[in-house]
Amino acid sequence: MTFTDFIKSKHYNFICDKLSEYVEDNKSHFSCEFPILNSVDNIYIDTPKIITSKTHKISNSTVTFDVVVKADLEAYDFSNKTENSANTEQWFSVKCTSNFKDNLNHIEILNFGNYTKDKKSIATLNDEFVPIITKDNLDITATNFLNKYYPEALKHPQKIDTTKLANKMGLRIIKKHISSDRTIFGQIYFKNCDATFWNNNNNPICEKVSSDTIVIEPDIFYLRNIGSINHTIVHECVHKEYHYNKFVFDSLCGKDLKSVNCLVSENQNITKAYSYMEWQANSLASHILMPKDTFSIIASELINEYSTESGTNDLTTILPKTIDSLAEFFGVSKISAKIRLIEIGYESAVGIYDYIDNHYIRNYFFKKGSLKPKQTFSINTMDAIKLTFTDYKFRDHICKGKYIYSESHFVLNDAKYIEHDKDNTPILTSYALYHMDECCLIFNINCKEQENIYHVAECFNRGDHSPFTFSVTYRDGIQNSQNNDLKKNVLSSEILELSKLFATLPEDFAASLEKIVEWRGLSRRDLKIRSGLSEKTLQRAFNNENISLESAMRLCIALQVPYYFSEKLIGLSGNMLRATNPTHVFYIFVLSTYYAKTVDFINKFLNDNNIASI
Repeated sequence: MTFTDFIKSKHYNFICDKLSEYVEDNKSHFSCEFPILNSVDNIYIDTPKIITSKTHKISNSTVTFDVVVKADLEAYDFSNKTENSANTEQWFSVKCTSNFKDNLNHIEILNFGNYTKDKKSIATLNDEFVPIITKDNLDITATNFLNKYYPEALKHPQKIDTTKLANKMGLRIIKKHISSDRTIFGQIYFKNCDATFWNNNNNPICEKVSSDTIVIEPDIFYLRNIGSINHTIVHECVHKEYHYNKFVFDSLCGKDLKSVNCLVSENQNITKAYSYMEWQANSLASHILMPKDTFSIIASELINEYSTESGTNDLTTILPKTIDSLAEFFGVSKISAKIRLIEIGYESAVGIYDYIDNHYIRNYFFKKGSLKPKQTFSINTMDAIKLTFTDYKFRDHICKGKYIYSESHFVLNDAKYIEHDKDNTPILTSYALYHMDECCLIFNINCKEQENIYHVAECFNRGDHSPFTFSVTYRDGIQNSQNNDLKKNVLSSEILELSKLFATLPEDFAASLEKIVEWRGLSRRDLKIRSGLSEKTLQRAFNNENISLESAMRLCIALQVPYYFSEKLIGLSGNMLRATNPTHVFYIFVLSTYYAKTVDFINKFLNDNNIASI
């Protein structure tokens, strides 16, 4: 229930009666609304409707708010001894106060005024009592918070003692296993209650918890790092400072709430308001732990120090060390330090400690200005799979072999940008890692739950347990480079050669297989080792006898050919890939994006996604 709904259900008659009295007592004020009448002798309101409410502030449990009411005014003129009447629509702003201590059961009206749509009153809380905080005022909000509870952090750069901060706010901290799978790192309790925790044997236990208690997962240090502990504690402090009123209001509306969780599993249903609260708690925690001014001072000092030490101003050399030192100094994670560094203007930090698919990928760099807000060179596996089947332009580039999926990037398939490690796995060259704008596709990231209300810094850390769902879309264009000659040169000669080869393939499986094997310069023994197929199965393939879909796929992977080759070979083998089959969707993806990897790599990928090995 929203606050507007609450007002409608509890106070509609009172507000409308008082508004009617105000209109009748001040009828002369409305004469200009009825130009066809000589005078307004009587006036009444008809069909009043509460449109919305605007909450301005909450102080000592007292809520100050405006109620916007739309009503029809009916006026009468008796000046000529005949009754003339007129009607008009009027919008009113009713300024009120109420008190949580009284459970908002009574309201006091302070004044009435006209409401115009182009001059809306500014609310500081939304209709569910969540503060309205945007990306642009995070620093101001964090500064106000620190001035209230930890002003010394604004005067001198320092690591905030998060336990001391919590105690200053009247909060106590205890350690308990909050969930059986250890995915909830923190929780704050707003009232005395019985709570369920989990013991070391992973059995549920019930314990009494007092109000204003922060519960921390004791294994958080082993699961993450000390920075996560500090962030979690401040995260819960933010819930107490800014979201307690939301908790109280929901309780008044009949919701049996006890606490607010810090981390939410992807599968849990969360409301838009809760998502907004979690964004606020996550974002403000970082801004509180790393105040802009003091963080900028230390960042500048460290960059100068490492520049002098290394004898270079190259940020690609300096920033990784800087992020490590910032994380240690402020007691935060490397990801948090990196994001804060980006926020104060160091765009080059985007490619450092990028966390995709549960691991850090190698640091990468690009020309300044290459990425716009909410854009990335990196894409996780599941988003890549989805995109392959939903964006035909993207699929066309991938299936033709122009790009290869390597290290969470789609990279131009050219020796300048792709090389192979000792296991024959394609990886980015050093040149590619320093010129991502030249060779990698760019993707837009949109956070579905937030509807562009605010920017989410979590886009740099898309983990398994984020409360946000990210939608990644392909940015049209072969690559970001504007150099047309470069674009022509990087379309690998091998790709052009493959196109010519494809045009000459006969409509016969064994003959086509022989032709590609010869072009690759492979022996039967090489093919057997690469594919992992038995001699008997290989013999069947070269004799044009039936082989399974999985065996055909192993041959395609062993030959390391783009998807359009694989599609043809599989079809000639008497098999077919169907996009309506969930398992085949993964097959199509690996043949499109991992064709340069090994069978073992692909089987591990499939197994990790609960798909049987080929």
